[in-house]
Amino acid sequence: MWTCAARWRGLDELQNFLTGSDALTEQVLRRLLAGQRPAVVIGTIWPGWLADFNKPNMDANEDQLRAPARAVLALTTTRIRIEVQPQFSPAELEQAAAVADPRLHGSWQRPRTAG
Repeated sequence: MWTCAARWRGLDELQNFLTGSDALTEQVLRRLLAGQRPAVVIGTIWPGWLADFNKPNMDANEDQLRAPARAVLALTTTRIRIEVQPQFSPAELEQAAAVADPRLHGSWQRPRTAG
């Protein structure tokens, strides 16, 4: 019998959750992590966005706009950076073409978009 459950709300493209009137705040994240049940929060963010939120030497107005996002990012206890190459290698393309899953066919030819 399970004594706990995981609830997944992916924070893919984390930068979309760090700005705007309904942005994820440090207080909300702290409340989630301090709850009665264990919690793990996983998010992905493009390196350019991460650098932008942590950019040094910005003017006071820009710094004030990014401060809430930096507070959320500062709560991370483990950061694992996974570099994704801009294109597949010939061996990866050959392997993908050999897979019988129709969802994959042609997907490796779509252009990569970055934020």
